[in-house]
Amino acid sequence: MEWLWQAIVTLVVQHTAAVIVGTLTVVATVALAVVAILNYRREGRWRKEEREKAVPAPPPIVETNGVRVALNNMPAGAGKNFIARADELKRIDDAWSGGRINVLSLIAAGGVGKTSVARKWLAVMAGRGWNGAEKVFCWSFYSQGTSEKTEATGDQFLDEALEFFGPDPKPEDESAMGKGQRLARQIAAGRNILVLDGLEPLQNPPGAMEGRLKDPGVAALIECLAMANQGLCVITTRQAPSDIAEFDGGTANEIDLTYFKPAEGAALLKQLGVHGDDAELEAASDEVRGHGLALTLMGTYLRDRRDGDVRQRGEIKLMDAEAGEHAHHVIDAYVTWFGADSVEIAVLRLLGLFDRPAEAAAIQALRDAEPIAGLTAPLSGISGDDWRQALAHLRRAALLAAPDGDAEALDAHPLIREYFAERLQQDAPAAWQAGNGVLFEHYKDTTEEHPDTREGMAPLFAAVAHGCRAGRHQEALDDVLYARIDRRNEAFATRKLGLFGPHLAALAGFFAPSPPWAQPVAALSNADRAFVFSVAGFGLRAQGRLREADAPMAAALDMDVERNDWRNAASSANNLSEIRLATGDIAGAADAARSAVRHADASGDAFLRMAIRTTLASALSQTGARDEALALFRETESLQAENQPEYPLLYSFQGYRYCDLLLDDPGQAEDVRGRVTQTLEWITKAGFLLGIALDHLSLGRAEAILGLPGVAGHLDAAVDGLRLAGQMHEIPRGLLARAGFRCAQKDLSDAETDLAEALRLSERMGAKLFEADAHLGFARLRLDRGDKDDARAHLGKARTLIDDCGYYRRDRDLAELDALLN
Repeated sequence: MEWLWQAIVTLVVQHTAAVIVGTLTVVATVALAVVAILNYRREGRWRKEEREKAVPAPPPIVETNGVRVALNNMPAGAGKNFIARADELKRIDDAWSGGRINVLSLIAAGGVGKTSVARKWLAVMAGRGWNGAEKVFCWSFYSQGTSEKTEATGDQFLDEALEFFGPDPKPEDESAMGKGQRLARQIAAGRNILVLDGLEPLQNPPGAMEGRLKDPGVAALIECLAMANQGLCVITTRQAPSDIAEFDGGTANEIDLTYFKPAEGAALLKQLGVHGDDAELEAASDEVRGHGLALTLMGTYLRDRRDGDVRQRGEIKLMDAEAGEHAHHVIDAYVTWFGADSVEIAVLRLLGLFDRPAEAAAIQALRDAEPIAGLTAPLSGISGDDWRQALAHLRRAALLAAPDGDAEALDAHPLIREYFAERLQQDAPAAWQAGNGVLFEHYKDTTEEHPDTREGMAPLFAAVAHGCRAGRHQEALDDVLYARIDRRNEAFATRKLGLFGPHLAALAGFFAPSPPWAQPVAALSNADRAFVFSVAGFGLRAQGRLREADAPMAAALDMDVERNDWRNAASSANNLSEIRLATGDIAGAADAARSAVRHADASGDAFLRMAIRTTLASALSQTGARDEALALFRETESLQAENQPEYPLLYSFQGYRYCDLLLDDPGQAEDVRGRVTQTLEWITKAGFLLGIALDHLSLGRAEAILGLPGVAGHLDAAVDGLRLAGQMHEIPRGLLARAGFRCAQKDLSDAETDLAEALRLSERMGAKLFEADAHLGFARLRLDRGDKDDARAHLGKARTLIDDCGYYRRDRDLAELDALLN
């Protein structure tokens, strides 16, 4: 695409002043924007009339005995056929009443019964008048799938939970991590129950960082709740969340939910209406390894198909299989019984198109479309009575969930949805694509052109997902993601609404599923493949997923260079340098920055030539090459003054980098104060959240050295602004500076709070330079408290990180702390 380089500059180098508004209009930037507009040949096609905005109904909230309860999208379960699990229910009760456990995780494979146990406990608690609970909030992430290989997001959950437990003290802070922390404080302040069901779509799959949450907001939430919580957070998932592993056995605990024992499985079959002697019933349970869903489906099948005779189970081909696969074999039997061309199986195939509950309007769109062989053809012309009868048959067979919340929506157990999705893709790929194509058209055509809210954006993100599954990647990218979600070069969804999580989830559709972020689909042009690589790398970095961000950004750089696209190559190399610097690969960062400078020079773009030199200077400064870095900053500022004589000082992120290095010398504090007083005025008019926050950070640090009042206000504004900017990898910067000031003011408790958050965040992201700085800060704090042993331990950890990374800028700090300790 001809607009590619401009979109990447806007999206990926957004801490630079590439796009300044108002009085900061940069001639070079305007010129580039004009070129982009002139070169963009293709016209987006969409309806111009106003469309009715599809907004889902708010979740039902009930209040009984003064207790507010929201079950939201928790799958229905734990009904009359619930058996056993007495020990597990008691352990949850004990966690609630004992007050020592803050977070309790139910761990088991899919279909074993985790959700049923959670729902049963909630039912028991409701029968007791909620036993002292003030508020109860439940949320199921199974609505986004069940696999750890999906790219799910916690954004909607955080928004609705903050409203439920509200009022939200800082609704203007759109960062996911900020939301998670605020929500944790709201929940922990009272005797509240939070149930997070089906957490695995938000977790890393087995392998590197196994079980670690990919969503920074939900990760911050459960980490904070593990530390402090008057109530109880119950999690159900297939693998333990490693984010709270340090609290295991203390304030966080796990229950490994086992398969049903033969006698328990036999009892469940009896409840479902299956009869036979106990030995036969126990043998039937053992044949599916006591898997809860498989037993339930087997029981309903035998009851309805074979008069409940357990001896007739032989027609269900229960081969030796992995956990959960037995359920698939029972579904095979149901397909044979209902008939592959029956209305019932057509309904289930429709659900296979969704990775979440299917709202009525989307189902109706599929029914109204031209019949699709292998998918909707059996539904053509059926009456309302036939449709309702089919739904009743499926609910009786436990293949379709009972209505819950939105009575018109359809849902099934995630394993059942997965089964039909797999069958459609494998056996009827044309039907799979055609069905998703209908949903692509439905979501994009029934949504307003340019939504201004998170809720309004949701159907467009759904449209992108279905467009990609329909094989219409180019349309989904051009007409929806770029034209309507990003609003072309505005990057609207991320920069204005902070929707980094949903945006990243949408981008995943343009990549092969495994390994993640490694291979864009072949349907995209080379330029667009480079584009999605680069934007994915930027989004991953903004989410604090630094380790994952490196590979797609490096791939974007390679593709840009191969096409001699020097503007994009400069941008990609610049961002690759920043990612590597954050992870502590200083040598790699310097190499990438040097290549960025070469590509910027080749592009002839004056602004890029200036901005990217500060990236190289910043990388060099971390190695201790202060003089070389300062010379490069001065050269860059000369270029700035030459190209923008009305703005002779480096500003925004470039200005922050220069001031950061200058402040290593306390004698430069007055100069920095003068500089930033001017640049803050410029950048405030432009409304750059990140630039404003960084200027407050520089001012606070400079005024602290000069002993001036108002330091705390600047540092608080910096921390709040960094959170508001929505870029998680920048937040430790502010926390560390504020901790240093608080430590100097002998406010050791608040200093420790900041340091602890900075360290946790840095470790989660793999931000080794910030991690080293946090350990240095802890060493000083422990010295102030007279704990030399702990100070030495932190200093040792800092020294190891500094040596490993070549972070020799901190050598003076090491020497100073060594002298104080010795």
